[in-house]
Amino acid sequence: ERAAALSKCIPGQRVAAYFNDDGMYHERILLWRSHEMVWGVLTPDLDVYLEDFSGYGEVGCDSFKIKGSDFNYWSRVGGPAYRFSEVVPDEKLKESIGEIISQLGDSVHSERAWQIRQASAYLLATNSSASFRWLPSELNSSDEPSRLYDSAPSKLLADQIPRPSHATGQTEDPASRRKFGSQSSKARAKETAGASEDTSNQQEKPDFDFGNECTEKQQAVNQQGFRPQSSSPRAALATEPKEANRDADRQQLKRQPVSVPRERVLAPRRRARRSSTMVTNFFQDNSSLLPATRLERQAVSSSTQASYQAELERFMKYAQRHQLDTNLGEAMDNSLVQHMNALYRQGFQSYHGDRLMASVMHRHPSCGRLGNVKMLAQTVSGPNPDAYPLAVWCGVVALLFHWGLVAMAVFVMVAISSYARPIFNCKKRSLIKPASHVTRHWSLLLAPEEDGAKLFANLVKGDPNEPL
Repeated sequence: ERAAALSKCIPGQRVAAYFNDDGMYHERILLWRSHEMVWGVLTPDLDVYLEDFSGYGEVGCDSFKIKGSDFNYWSRVGGPAYRFSEVVPDEKLKESIGEIISQLGDSVHSERAWQIRQASAYLLATNSSASFRWLPSELNSSDEPSRLYDSAPSKLLADQIPRPSHATGQTEDPASRRKFGSQSSKARAKETAGASEDTSNQQEKPDFDFGNECTEKQQAVNQQGFRPQSSSPRAALATEPKEANRDADRQQLKRQPVSVPRERVLAPRRRARRSSTMVTNFFQDNSSLLPATRLERQAVSSSTQASYQAELERFMKYAQRHQLDTNLGEAMDNSLVQHMNALYRQGFQSYHGDRLMASVMHRHPSCGRLGNVKMLAQTVSGPNPDAYPLAVWCGVVALLFHWGLVAMAVFVMVAISSYARPIFNCKKRSLIKPASHVTRHWSLLLAPEEDGAKLFANLVKGDPNEPL
C-alpha cells in the first residue's frame, strides 16, 4: 500500500521521512524515481542523493508520510520536523533533477532511464531550433554611425531594405544605397579627421549658420535689424559695445522664433566623435567573437557576453578533442548536434544550448543572415525548420501513455519544463483532447484547480508550505 502511494508521486512533491535514531521527521523533495521505492531526493542541506523509502535495511528512512495525502500542514505531521529554511527556487530544483538523472546514468538500475535519455536526445537532435540572443543591429538605421561598413555581406543587410525618398516620393534603388554604404566609412573618416584638425580654429566659429537655409520670415527679421545677415553673427557684433550686444540678444530671444534647432547643426560633430570612438573600440577588441556594437553592448552585458564566449570555447575544445569538423555548413551542424547531445546526457540545462547558438551566430554572421537557412535547419524533418509546438508534445505524451510507456511520458512532460515545470501538478487529465469550435490541437492544462488548490492565491499570499 505504501509503495503504491509512493508510486503516484511526481517530481517536486514533498515527503516527510522519519528516522528512529533521532526521532524526527526530515523534509524531502522528490526529484526522480530510480526503481521501486528508491527516489532521488533533495534535502534541507541542499544535498542530492538516492534514498530508499521501503523501511528495510540500514539505508534509508524507517517510515514516511506524503504531504497532501497523509497530511496537509507540517504542524500536523505528528512530531518535530527538520525542514527547508527558505524557499527552493525553480532553477535549483531543475538543476537537482539534472544532477540525479546524471547519477542514474552510472547506476546499476539505469537501463530504463538511459533509454529515455537516448530517445529524448534523438528528439532534440531532429527537432531543434535556433533563436537570436544578440541584437540584430544591422537592420537598425539608428546604429549606422557606430557600424563599420566592410565587405562582409551581413553588414549590408540594412542596405537591402528599400525606403521611400522624401524628395521624389519614390522608392530608392538598393544598389545605390549599397554603393553609398561602402563609401560612407571613408567619408566619415575624412569628416572625423577634419573635425580633429579644425578643433583649434573653432573658437570664433558660430553655433548657428544663417545662409541659404534662412526662411523669408527670417530675412524680414534680419532686415529690421534684429539679427545681422552675415554668416557669422558673433563676428558682426564684435564691433558693437558689449552692453548693446546683450540688449540685442535679449530682443532676439524674445522676438525671433527659433527655426534651426541646435541639434541639427551639431549632429555632424557628435556623429564624427562617436564614429571615431567606435573605430577605436573596434581595433582594441581582441576577443575571438566579433566586436559588439553600441546597441549590442546596451542590450547584452559584459558578463553575459563572457558566458557566451565560454560556451563557444567549450564547444571548440570538444570538437578538437573528438576531431570534429567545424566548417560552416552540414559539418558544423553535425558537430553542434553531437556536442549538444553530450551536454544533454550529462544533465546540462537548456540555456547552455541557447548561449552556444548565439555565440556561433555572432562569430559567423553568415549563419544568421536573413533568408540563409543554416544552423541545424538541415537536420529538422519537414520543410519547416521550427521546433514542434507544445500541442505536438502533448500528442506524443498521449500516445506514449496509450502504449503503456508511462515513465517515458512523464519524462517528456518534465523535458518541456520551459512550458510545464515539474513542480506543477500535471496529471493525465491535464491533457485536453481537440474539440470542435474550441481547438484543433492537443492542449496542456497547467495546475488544474479541481482539487481546490488555487495556484495564483499561493502566488499572492506567498505560502511557504507551497513554494513555487
